[in-house]
Amino acid sequence: QNILSSIAGGSSGKEVDKIGLLQEMGYSFTKANDIDVYLVDHAMLIAECKVIDQKTYGDHILFIGEASNIVSDSSKEPVIYHRGKYVRVGEDIESPTQEKRNEWSKMIESYKKS
Repeated sequence: QNILSSIAGGSSGKEVDKIGLLQEMGYSFTKANDIDVYLVDHAMLIAECKVIDQKTYGDHILFIGEASNIVSDSSKEPVIYHRGKYVRVGEDIESPTQEKRNEWSKMIESYKKS
């Protein structure tokens, strides 16, 4: 989960084909039922939400959504990103090595959109 989160959260979808990149890394996706997005297969929680409002606060936009479809897998443990690292409740998760991050950076460059 930390790899997917690092890639997806660290690149803009306007600049990088994140779905293509993550598929090359072994992740699979399914088209959502209610909204026009791809969902990560085998995720612990999938919540399809329709945006019903948005508010601007300084340089941030808060999106307010209404859940239309929720699927969860209670056999999986959540991962939390807090204070610059990924953790499970009571257990730290090793961060990807700099070598791996450098490798991903090269892959990200090859998926940059024109």
